[in-house]
Amino acid sequence: MGIKTLFPASSQKPRSQYSIANKVGPGKKTGFGPWSGSDLALLKDNFSISTWLLMGGAIQILLSFIFPRSYVAFPVLLILAWNIVDAFLMQFGLKRNVWAEGVIDGKWSVGYPSEGETEVVHGNPGDNGPRAVMILGARSNSPMGMFADGYKEVADRFRDMLVQLEDTREESGFMGMSTWINGGERSTGNELATISYWRSVEDIHNFALSPIHRDAWNWWNDTVSKHKHIGIMHEIFALPERQGWEGIYINYHPTGLGVTTRPVEASEKGGEKVWINPIVDASRGVYRTSRGRMSRGDPEGKSNDKVAKNPYSPVVYVN
Repeated sequence: MGIKTLFPASSQKPRSQYSIANKVGPGKKTGFGPWSGSDLALLKDNFSISTWLLMGGAIQILLSFIFPRSYVAFPVLLILAWNIVDAFLMQFGLKRNVWAEGVIDGKWSVGYPSEGETEVVHGNPGDNGPRAVMILGARSNSPMGMFADGYKEVADRFRDMLVQLEDTREESGFMGMSTWINGGERSTGNELATISYWRSVEDIHNFALSPIHRDAWNWWNDTVSKHKHIGIMHEIFALPERQGWEGIYINYHPTGLGVTTRPVEASEKGGEKVWINPIVDASRGVYRTSRGRMSRGDPEGKSNDKVAKNPYSPVVYVN
């Protein structure tokens, strides 16, 4: 007996979290004006809280020489008051909570249908998913942060490589990527990292030898002596068949494995290629426990019963 994925297969090629945050390709955007969501996150992290406050104070002082003090203070107080009121309206359900957009209520996990299947997972958890994970990291060790020489070049070349990966998912074996900022190791200018999921380690190596990556690699080797203030790293993890990974998410938006996809040819649609989203209900059955999700002998999902009750009802998507 199989378990149905929560979302139907899509005939349109999906985009990774990274591409959405960086305005790569069509569809939903994040950010403000020409700035992408990723740009804004880096910009906010590029300066300390004290620097942001001092810059705001300096702007207020300069404006006070042009306009009466009351005119300068009123917009600031009005915007602050509205932000506070807006937060309370959302908190008490009087306005749509934008912070909960895309969140899947309840407990969910990931499971990939077998080749030829589209929306029902019959195999064991861990089958048909990624076989490799790569973490890429970059940081600026300059007081100029993201504005240091060479940092934009690194970011632009990385973006160009991702555009190619997004466009060639079937051939490249790329399954999805998300972006993270180190959680406060430094007061500002923290490390930026991406986590990407791949069909195999061989696919990663093939991409590393492709022309677009070789060109970026050669540029780095030729200019690294000038860019000693820029640090880059990567780690690759090979995942064994079955028992190699699991994911559990509670009241969470799709992220990590939850935003990976895999193309299959749907037999019920005459061999049409569709993209499979792996999100499945984890409130019961084999996907309920860690042992079950890792195919380690808990098909009924009972191993948690002695330590905790099951408070989760079947998940419901929040629009």
